[in-house]
Amino acid sequence: MFFSGNLITFSVGTAITWASPELDKLEEINVISNQDQRSWVSSLFQLGGLFGPFVYGFMADKVGRKNTILAIGVPLLVGYLLMAFVRELASFYVSRFIIGA
Repeated sequence: MFFSGNLITFSVGTAITWASPELDKLEEINVISNQDQRSWVSSLFQLGGLFGPFVYGFMADKVGRKNTILAIGVPLLVGYLLMAFVRELASFYVSRFIIGA
C-alpha cells in the first residue's frame, strides 16, 4: 500500500509539470497549432481537478480510503496511455481532464 500511494503521488506530480516541456514537442509534430490549443491542453488538468474531490470523497465513504487511493491509479493509467499512443488533439484534451480528476 505504501508503495502504491507513493507511486500515485509521483504520477500526479509528473502530471502537474507535464505541460511545460511537452507543449513545444506537440507543436513540432503538428498536434497543436495555436496558442488557444496550448492553453486548453494545459488548463484541462486543473478543470478536471474540480470534479475529483467529489468523486473520490464519495468513493472513500463507500469503498474505503485504501481502495480509493488504489483506484486513483486507474484514471491516471488511462490518461497516460492516451497521451502515449494517440496523437489527436482531442485525446490530449480528454487525457488531461481525466488525469486532473
